[in-house]
Amino acid sequence: MKKPSIILFSAFILLLVLGSHDGIAQRKRVVRKTVVVNTVPRSAVKVRHHRVNYWVHNNVYYRRTNGRYVVVSPPRGIRVTALPLGYRRVVVGRSVYFYAGGNYYVEQQDGYITVPPPVGALVETLPDSYKQVEVEGDTYYIAESVQYKAIIKDGEVWYEVVKVNSVS
Repeated sequence: MKKPSIILFSAFILLLVLGSHDGIAQRKRVVRKTVVVNTVPRSAVKVRHHRVNYWVHNNVYYRRTNGRYVVVSPPRGIRVTALPLGYRRVVVGRSVYFYAGGNYYVEQQDGYITVPPPVGALVETLPDSYKQVEVEGDTYYIAESVQYKAIIKDGEVWYEVVKVNSVS
């Protein structure tokens, strides 16, 4: 009587496929917690970038909002002297990038500069601010002037950078 277990196994596989996004896998859901503090550490350094003030302490960026400080990503184009702990070297085409905490950096003479993700890069999760759009039947995700498309890599959903719009 092995037929019931074959039927049960087949039903389980069918349920997995039908219950998944595009018949493959669902988009990863990552819960991100916004960190807000009343004061920044005393040794934080105030940095002005494109007319916006940031306070930086141990590679953590804070921005004052409504009388409190919110932890934010480093703004694009800002120069840092050292990469954050846990960074990863990423090669896309002939270019070398460094990736840490959802941010990309390129090396310069006197340190590193934050840059948009390169076209072709793969990321595990989308920025919190993404918007989903449909173009000719395809689904794309746009956040911070970057366009992503979901792909499957090693059986998991990843997001490939397909276009980067310049921001003035």
